[in-house]
Amino acid sequence: MEKTAKLILLCVSLFLAMFLYKVPFRTYAQSEGPLVFIDVAYVNATADQIGQQITVNINVSNIQNLWTWGLGLKWDPTVLNCTGFYEGEFLKRGGSTLWMEGSINNTLGRTDTPYGCTLQSGGNPVSGSGQLAYATFEIVGQGHSCIHLLDCVFVNGNLQYIPLTILDRQIFVVDEEAYLVTVITNSTGSSTPWEIHSYQLLLEDPEEDNNPSLSFNITISSPYSEVGACNVTIPLDFMWGPEDLWYVKINGEPPISFNIAQNESHCFLYFVYPQSESELRIKISSPEVVPEFPFLSVGLAIIASLTAIILYIRKHCT
Repeated sequence: MEKTAKLILLCVSLFLAMFLYKVPFRTYAQSEGPLVFIDVAYVNATADQIGQQITVNINVSNIQNLWTWGLGLKWDPTVLNCTGFYEGEFLKRGGSTLWMEGSINNTLGRTDTPYGCTLQSGGNPVSGSGQLAYATFEIVGQGHSCIHLLDCVFVNGNLQYIPLTILDRQIFVVDEEAYLVTVITNSTGSSTPWEIHSYQLLLEDPEEDNNPSLSFNITISSPYSEVGACNVTIPLDFMWGPEDLWYVKINGEPPISFNIAQNESHCFLYFVYPQSESELRIKISSPEVVPEFPFLSVGLAIIASLTAIILYIRKHCT
């Protein structure tokens, strides 16, 4: 019996090692250029929060000589309604400003016309970090909603477009568990639309040997350079696998360069790609993804395997 107990303990340890294996911490530095981001980019609304108001700040960091900016927002209208969009303090540091009113469409969950702000004659371009604007929302339904940036256009004091890095987030909910994916990209374009959209998770992707994949589109216009860069952070309890089995494609082609690192909780992917088209479809494939292996199925598999092992031991070791 002692021999049987040791064998069972060894089998359990092997199963746990398979699911709890971690790798040393590594990460990649983010861009040193101007970064535009929302401080509260994700809302998990419960039933008792319906009717409450929230405020989100749209911020910029490390920008130089800003004279004019314009941007919009996108959200889930079944969870949030936007009730207002207002000028922040950042550009006022340079003098008097002119506020450019946009339009809100709570049916579609987006701003139809971007909001914006510009310094007036006699002002001085502003550098540094701060609050560009803030928006207020009412919680109208239960559920999850990310708030996305779109239509980002920034101009300096010489009336030249400023290349930007945008931070975007997307939430995936599986069996009531929420997984947050973060995307940082400099594929912003120089005029009108910039938008990350069409996030999609495929459990089987024939293009990648049936490996599951996460894909999203970036719409740009008149890119600043012929090369774009993207940094994607994915929770390892959402998508996982050995580093050499992850793949990235942009419009069906491999990137110019691709680096991957993992720590105990996340996978970090950094890739560089040509910006030869205005619509970039970025696809990330990994060996495993959470919907394929829900906890109950894993538990049943472990129980079944242990049962088979015990029966084998009883038959051959007694």
